[in-house]
Amino acid sequence: LGTGSEPGSPDSAAVSTEGGFARSAVASTVASVKVKVYEVYENQRYFPGAGWGAKMLPTDRDRWTNMAGTVKVPPKEETQLPAHWAWVSPWTISTGECDKDGWEYAIDFPAAFHASDGIGRVVRRRAWRRVAQHED
Repeated sequence: LGTGSEPGSPDSAAVSTEGGFARSAVASTVASVKVKVYEVYENQRYFPGAGWGAKMLPTDRDRWTNMAGTVKVPPKEETQLPAHWAWVSPWTISTGECDKDGWEYAIDFPAAFHASDGIGRVVRRRAWRRVAQHED
């Protein structure tokens, strides 16, 4: 994410939690275009008989957070951009070490996440990303 190694990608990157959620701010040297990749995590818990859902335990992280689960953020549909910024992509599910729907699974939120569910893995999360560009 924002490494600058992809074709046509920006040359420098920095990560911040401005606005209460993880955001990778990427600045391009091409025509002074500024681009930011917004990233929010959707969290769910499994309950026997009910399945996966938004209901969480009181000790769980919030439904929408940063990657570490330490900062509550608004749902992706409610994410607001600062003045002079516009979305240039739709929300997409991050891919990588996860299942086909982008979920990573763990026995609890502070535990290590895995690409597949299994016995005892009763929490899951997935990353949503969207790109914004500064309007000069």
